[in-house]
Amino acid sequence: MNQEKPYFCRLFNPKKFGMDLARALVGPWLLLAYRPKAIFVSKEAKKSLHYHHGCIVTANHFSLHDPFIIGSTFWRRRMFFLVAEFIMKYPFRGWLLRRAGCIGVNRKIADIEAMQITEKHLEQGDLITVFAEGGIQHQEGPASFKGGAVLMAVAANVPIIPCYFEKRKHWWNRYHVVVGELFDPRKILGKEQASIPEIRVLTEQLYEKTKELEEVLHVNQGKRI
Repeated sequence: MNQEKPYFCRLFNPKKFGMDLARALVGPWLLLAYRPKAIFVSKEAKKSLHYHHGCIVTANHFSLHDPFIIGSTFWRRRMFFLVAEFIMKYPFRGWLLRRAGCIGVNRKIADIEAMQITEKHLEQGDLITVFAEGGIQHQEGPASFKGGAVLMAVAANVPIIPCYFEKRKHWWNRYHVVVGELFDPRKILGKEQASIPEIRVLTEQLYEKTKELEEVLHVNQGKRI
């Protein structure tokens, strides 16, 4: 991964003026609609919200609203989302999703182009959201994770911010998003590259961290574990 640009240059990027303008116009409405409340597992986790470098955000996935919920939670940051390529196959919808910060990924192959686009955004200090379960899930709690998020984090040398949230009971309720401490695969490994077995182990560790976030959410909401 190339050297990251200074924070000022990352914050004010003329090439992303259109996206930033859209965020400024639409952002307040998303905050009003979803009213996300970030719950931090520790003081260290709270620092992740002020982490001003490229970073991957992982979260569970239960509806088409999820990108808006995560995006409004991290509304201060420019964020992009990895989505299945077939969702963007229709011309107008694809154009709209790309303008909204979506990056299409072909799940059937090792999508090198998507990886390169992702690394470029990370170099520019942006956030990349990966719904690590690989698709919308309807079960309670997080489903098993795919290894893509960890693989990208190792390749781009960036940490991961794990998040977890659940459906709200009523439309007027707030979404509670639990934010965990930074999960840094390279720091855990102690080296720059990872083998496939190591990626699997790290992915399982990330999944267990997310399960812990689920418990934090339930305790916060007064649910029985």
